[in-house]
Amino acid sequence: MWLPAGSPPDFAGKLAAAASAALAKPEVKEKLTAIGLIPVGSTPDGLTKELAANTALWQPIVKATGYKIEN
Repeated sequence: MWLPAGSPPDFAGKLAAAASAALAKPEVKEKLTAIGLIPVGSTPDGLTKELAANTALWQPIVKATGYKIEN
């Protein structure tokens, strides 16, 4: 789940807790998996760290291809 930059940390924490509680339910995991998602519970800080790690991994690869995003 994503929130706008600057969202209150307490709200982000409550949303993460609610999402984790939902993901603990087998029926929710099954439905998400059925549509091709990989349900993973985390915290706002955990997501930030995961994004940083993925950016560090993929950024040099994407740059090496010369790929450019155009609006």
